[in-house]
Amino acid sequence: MIRSSSSYYRRQGFFLKIEDEDYTIHVKSNLGERCDTGLSCGGLAHHAIAIGSEAQAYQEDKKYMKKLAVIFPGIGYHTDKPLLYYSRMIARRAGYEIVEVPYKNFPPKIRGDIEKMKQALEVGLNQAEAMLDHIRFFEYNHIVFISKSIGTAIASAYAVRHGLRADHLWYTPLAETFQALDDRQSQGHIIAFHGSADPWADTAGLEKLCRNAGIPLYLTEGGNHSLETGDAIMDLKTLMKVMIQTEEFFSQNRRDDSD
Repeated sequence: MIRSSSSYYRRQGFFLKIEDEDYTIHVKSNLGERCDTGLSCGGLAHHAIAIGSEAQAYQEDKKYMKKLAVIFPGIGYHTDKPLLYYSRMIARRAGYEIVEVPYKNFPPKIRGDIEKMKQALEVGLNQAEAMLDHIRFFEYNHIVFISKSIGTAIASAYAVRHGLRADHLWYTPLAETFQALDDRQSQGHIIAFHGSADPWADTAGLEKLCRNAGIPLYLTEGGNHSLETGDAIMDLKTLMKVMIQTEEFFSQNRRDDSD
């Protein structure tokens, strides 16, 4: 009798997953559709047989785990800047495939302008839709969205629009970031980083939004929108602390995946 909830069965090019002791089996076809056993996927019926010695079991390990990290940068804070450069390095080392969303052509001077902010979010989200259209998210066991500034709002809106239970790393989020969190229960794990001198987001307001949503907020005293103070040594120490917390975020995901 097969009892493991983490066993995978590879038969005829499909992944068959035994989800629990009730032997509910799901089939992921190579046509990009998912169905329960016996249902039609892409016009083909795939019947899963996972009883006794007829099934060849493979314990779930890194070989069969697909992980994706999507990076949503800010308007001027691109992926070569410290927070995104090093978080990308950490994600890659943790075994994540990396996809970047290099959107552009945002309206100028959007800070403090509600209409321009809405326009910028629409511009970024539309470009993200086009750039990520080829990604088959259902093929990944785990998805993390790494985002900065306006990218945090775009990443959140994209995840909600597509029903993706992605985990999120928010570097210097905006108040607009929380507008997409209409159903917090449908979201994955989220942590946020903010500087108390960030002119793009009010600290007290952001603390309240994070508290209400149950999102841990890591505060850098005197930090600006890049979590920097102008003191090079202090800023390097802050960057190290943030990356240690980022590494812990990915380490927690690895522990969750092994459960």
